[in-house]
Parts: sequence; structure tokens; C-alpha cells
Amino acid sequence: MDLFARTFQRSIVDVKKLLSFGFREVGGVYEYHAPILEGSFEAEVFYSTDKGFYGRLNDNAVGEEYLLLNVDGVQGDFHNKVRNAFEELLFSIRASCTSTRRYKTEQAERIVKAIKKDYHVDPEWLWGQSFDDPSVFRHKDSLKWFGIIMQVPYSKFGRNDDSLTDVINVKLKPEEICELIKFDGYELAYHMNKKSWLSIILDDSQDDKEILSLIAKSYSLTERK
Repeated sequence: MDLFARTFQRSIVDVKKLLSFGFREVGGVYEYHAPILEGSFEAEVFYSTDKGFYGRLNDNAVGEEYLLLNVDGVQGDFHNKVRNAFEELLFSIRASCTSTRRYKTEQAERIVKAIKKDYHVDPEWLWGQSFDDPSVFRHKDSLKWFGIIMQVPYSKFGRNDDSLTDVINVKLKPEEICELIKFDGYELAYHMNKKSWLSIILDDSQDDKEILSLIAKSYSLTERK
């Protein structure tokens, strides 16, 4: 993961704040230029909706890009000074122009907001507070879970892809699970009873309305009788 990807991981960009910070929009790309280390270097930072943040650092003494910026393991006082100065600029942009998304996928963020609106329930992190830890949703009276969101590699569902995605596990009747797993985005539950729980991949394979209808069924099945 390069410096930009690490710095702006799960960041939600406010374009108005980019412009206020000093970015200018050129053909759908927002760009920002700033001197580094008293003008010895020039930072070029770009943002677009399809690429996110990216950029380069130019060494003005030689008129070329400073390519060591993203090379791991490079040491030395001068290099560390250059890298730290560039990182400080990126951290300033992140703090001034973005907010942090708690979940990996945008659909997971939308689903969490809908659960809050419909059931007045916030996610709970029972095993830790990092981005990678699962969060659960449970009834306030019975304390039973009706949903759990976790990060799972696609490969766990038989796909040739080790990248992570958010999934939500919901409780359903066995016959419903048997039917749903025939369609994209629905899988036998990861890390839970596969007869009564279903994993829904939150990567927009299914629309929010359909997912929320299944969450409603899970909520009903797990409420106090």
C-alpha cells in the first residue's frame, strides 16, 4: 500500500473543503501544489472520484520526481526529513478536507445508518475498536444479535480474490437461505451456523432495500418472544 493509500484509507472527501484548502478543479481533477522544505521540493497532490488521492514529490534541484518516497526500507536523515515533510502535508489535507469512514465499503456505511434510523441501534465492537474488528447489532431488551458486520476475504466464499469486503450476517429461516444463496451477494454464513444465518456481501451486489428487508426478518426472528 503506497503512502497515499495508507494516509487516506477510508477517507470521505468534502470537495468544498478541498477548494477551501487551496485545491483547484481542472477537468474533473482537483489539484494542489505546495513547496516543501523551503522550496527544495514541490508537492503535487491530486484527487479524483475514480482514483482517490494520488500525486508525486518533485526534487527541484534535479528537476525530477523524488522516486524514493514510496520505496520501503530507505533510511537516512535527509530522506526521513523529506518524507516527514511530505507526510505532514498529506496529514493536513486529510484533517482539513476529509472524514473517516468506519467500514470498508460505502454500502456498509449506508446499511449501518439505516439500522440506526429503523431500530435506534448502534453498532457495538465487542472484540476491539480497530477497523478490522467485527461489530454487532442487538436488541436492547433481549440483547440477542440480529446482525453482525465483519471483514471477510472474497476467497472465503470460493472466489479467486483475497481482497477484503464487508459482509453482514443475518438470521433467516433455513428455506429462505437455501433460495437466496443461488444469487450473487448471498453466501452461507461465515463463522456462524450456516443453517440459520446468511452472509450478505456489502459490495452493492444487492440493493440496500433488499438487504434491509432481510435485516427486518432477522430482527423479528431474534426479538424477545
